Amino acid sequence: MEFAEEFTQEWEEVAEDEGAARAYQARIVATAREAESAEAGYASYQLIRNALAAHAEGCSFCVLHDARRPDLREVWFEVIAAVKHAEMRVRLKVLTWQELAALLPSELQEFLDLKYGIVGAGRVALAVED
Repeated sequence: MEFAEEFTQEWEEVAEDEGAARAYQARIVATAREAESAEAGYASYQLIRNALAAHAEGCSFCVLHDARRPDLREVWFEVIAAVKHAEMRVRLKVLTWQELAALLPSELQEFLDLKYGIVGAGRVALAVED
């Protein structure tokens, strides 16, 4: 994992001691390695497992996520992109809570708004009082 701000040289002074630069680089590498998972695996294991279960049963699978987390949608599309069979890809779907909220009964829309700040497109979430 790299963080561009850790590698910038825009405001750095030229180091006269090359050892200091090497030590700094070693600290950055160590920090990145500590952030990595200790075990090899898949970041989207649950999505892959559910897609495989849908394939095994001949079913569809839909991921329901919050539109305020576009990273989840991107991870799901990475899983879909790995599926080779077009027939299976069309059975893998994605929907946001915000898309669903617009179609729900008003009581449930109000609950989602008050509890989670989830509202349909074109609406503004109500301010939640502490």
